[in-house]
Amino acid sequence: MGLPQWNAELGVNGVWMSIEECKKHNIELVAASRMNGSHMEYQMGCVNRGEDFHLDGFRWVYSGCDDLFGKCGKDLAVYLEGWTMASFCGTKRFGECDFTSSDDYAKFCVSCTDEYKPNTPNRFRSDNLSAIRDASTGKIILAGFITSADQYGRFTIEFADNGIKEWTAVSSGDGILVEKDDIVSSEVFAVFEGIDLYHMQCEFAELWAKRMKARVPETPPLGWCSWYYYFSDVTENDVLTNVKYISENRDKLPIKYIQLDDGYQPALGDWLDYNPKFPNGLAKLAENIKKEGFTPALWVGPFMGFEKSKLIQEHPEYFIHDKNGNIAFPMDWRGGKSAALDGTNPATCEFLKNLFKSIRSMGFDYVKLDFMVIGAGIPGETVYFDPKATRAQALRRGLEAIREGFGKDGFILGCTAPLATVVGLVDGERIGTDIAKKWQAKEVTFDEGLSIPNVCRNIINRSYMNHRLWISDPDTLLVRKQGAEFTDEESYLWFEAIRLAGGMLLSGDRLDTLEPERMAWTRELFNNPDVYEVRSLDVWERTVPGVWLAINKKSGELRLSIFNFEDTEQTFELEQYALPKFCSDIDGSDLTDKITLPAHCCRVFSEVI
Repeated sequence: MGLPQWNAELGVNGVWMSIEECKKHNIELVAASRMNGSHMEYQMGCVNRGEDFHLDGFRWVYSGCDDLFGKCGKDLAVYLEGWTMASFCGTKRFGECDFTSSDDYAKFCVSCTDEYKPNTPNRFRSDNLSAIRDASTGKIILAGFITSADQYGRFTIEFADNGIKEWTAVSSGDGILVEKDDIVSSEVFAVFEGIDLYHMQCEFAELWAKRMKARVPETPPLGWCSWYYYFSDVTENDVLTNVKYISENRDKLPIKYIQLDDGYQPALGDWLDYNPKFPNGLAKLAENIKKEGFTPALWVGPFMGFEKSKLIQEHPEYFIHDKNGNIAFPMDWRGGKSAALDGTNPATCEFLKNLFKSIRSMGFDYVKLDFMVIGAGIPGETVYFDPKATRAQALRRGLEAIREGFGKDGFILGCTAPLATVVGLVDGERIGTDIAKKWQAKEVTFDEGLSIPNVCRNIINRSYMNHRLWISDPDTLLVRKQGAEFTDEESYLWFEAIRLAGGMLLSGDRLDTLEPERMAWTRELFNNPDVYEVRSLDVWERTVPGVWLAINKKSGELRLSIFNFEDTEQTFELEQYALPKFCSDIDGSDLTDKITLPAHCCRVFSEVI
């Protein structure tokens, strides 16, 4: 194999040093590599034989490749993965800039903001994995971290006119304290060669899942979620009204879970209490849901603590602090601020374990854990109880305590979480940002914002994760006309995207008010969930891929859906994909090598057998 060569470096007190330079500072740095089947694996470890230092991380620096990449930068494109569900992912090409994030959200969207230069052409950063393709040869190198329990893995890529100027991989140390005789190891870094990005991503994900002992339930959850109709105004009566309707129509809607989302708690952190909208409490609500034959599910922001909550007043020691010893408040929340629980504090972990043991005892067998990224702290701004713990370890220790309290058989859905940290601990994981009640929120100017294109970009580019790392959650099915601002074409586009994405399926509509046509769509999906495995064909041409090819996992039949996510008419050239014969689901006409679609719509084609 003509895989790239990588030089090993160690980051110490803000300086990157080679193996020889480490020796001068009484640090033993060992770099190991081995061929493992179709890929190479790399790992480093260090032993401190001298003075205490702070570890920035382990770095592999690309030093060239003999036969895979040419010398023309214009032939190069890169696939970038995101840190959290809302973090952008997709391809960028020579001459383009990185994805954009608002200044306020970047710290929750990018693992290392110091390396994030969104306005610099040809400079990119990526989390967990990256892949570079040379159009002149069609060859791809994919590099990614196949272990992720202790350190966040990230990449920096820069193109130049004559090819790759920089490609580095870092297993981050987050500045942890390393004392004399301490031993620290990096995560395992793997490199693959191929010509098909999706197949390479799947191979990578399967290896990652094996190393991290991923939890992948056989049956994806089918449920109803309160958030996208009621939002935080939800009441106990609202939930029970929907439960009653779903119960009366269970022969047509095979829903199992009833998910109460944000809106029941008096304050973030006070999860076992309830506000006046839930006069009978959570345990009674769960009991009533179970009486109707459903499984209760509950939304929790487990690492959050509102500044006026009872939790933060009674136990300030549970929270991450700043450098001055005060509680840090890294997130704004509805006119106030939220602190973050410190997973490196054993007392905090005991609290989390007991909290989720109590939630389970109330009858909730499924929890949605939101805003988990806050538990990863903010580099340079927050300080942990354990100075030798990385951000990944802080979050994972807390999540391990949650899993212990909730039980091995409880279903945990991760949301707004650093994706790498939760592998092996969650059963499901949101893979895209939230949808909204219209095509795009008015304030969206950044790539993490609420819009259908941003959601669909993430769910199709992360399709390799589904049924490998977890059961993916693409977000809720939202198809109602009443109270939403989608056109008919936009509603059908989202319906088709959800159908092909597979994984978890939750309705976000008030089902007893759905229009007959939209109820027919909803019934169709709930009675035929998770049918397809889907991939994009135009991932290297479009940042938001529009040509989705799906295979029916039972019948093997192909389905081709073409999406126009742009605001203007678009023409799709299909000849390059060497497709079999397809015909339109609308009029049965044959698919030609070129198709033009209006803005914000999709067209669906079935394979002609």
